[in-house]
Amino acid sequence: MNANAFSTAGKPDWFDELNYDQQTDILEGITQADLGKIIPHDEVVKLFANYGLE
Repeated sequence: MNANAFSTAGKPDWFDELNYDQQTDILEGITQADLGKIIPHDEVVKLFANYGLE
């Protein structure tokens, strides 16, 4: 995926303000989500609750 996909009409976007590593991490996360490699929110909430974090 191209980082420019997040820009609108050539105007600077918040994504453009991020450094390369941040942009890469976000794009990697989007790719993982597209591939179904995600953990549902309710499962994460339960996991954190086991450690007293809510």
